[in-house]
Amino acid sequence: MIVGATGSNYTIKMRRDLPHVVRQAQIAARADDELKEQLKFNLRKISEFSSEIERIQWVRNEVDRFLEESTSESKCLKGCHFCCFHPIALSTIEMKDIQKERVDPEFQRLKKQKEHFENQTDISYEDRACIYLKEGECSVYDKRPLICRLTHVSSNPEDCHFENDQKPIQHLPVTKAALVVGAFYMAHPNVEIMPLLIEEN
Repeated sequence: MIVGATGSNYTIKMRRDLPHVVRQAQIAARADDELKEQLKFNLRKISEFSSEIERIQWVRNEVDRFLEESTSESKCLKGCHFCCFHPIALSTIEMKDIQKERVDPEFQRLKKQKEHFENQTDISYEDRACIYLKEGECSVYDKRPLICRLTHVSSNPEDCHFENDQKPIQHLPVTKAALVVGAFYMAHPNVEIMPLLIEEN
């Protein structure tokens, strides 16, 4: 949250449940005046939009713009989807906007994931895949969650395999893009694992 968000007095407080790359960017902003000013600017800009859709679209555009400047060393390529087997957290606004695409999730996978997260039931590796991953590609790519946009690695993408616990993953430091997402999550703190945000019919 932001304390004293009006005027020039900002106290930056971090939510401990934010994605790692966002928390790392906020930690960096505490020690870097330029990054701190960028975070303040992001918060002010987000507050200017009265429409949730305009707000999330601005955030996506800013994230994509910063990523173009900082992901030249990314090893992530089309068809690589190891990261899609990790739990994906997003805000309720992102989820509502994705659902406007009228793309059905994989319902059997959705049911198993809900049972897994709600009741700690066992789940296979295949059923851990994102409910919008279809034939190896994201079916809602243009509106994919912000955390998905931020995920870029300089290490071998195969090391991102969910069950790999031997090889460390080297994430690219997409700090400026992550600060945009951090500001958005400060303004919209309702963040949850994707399957828990979807009501089954």
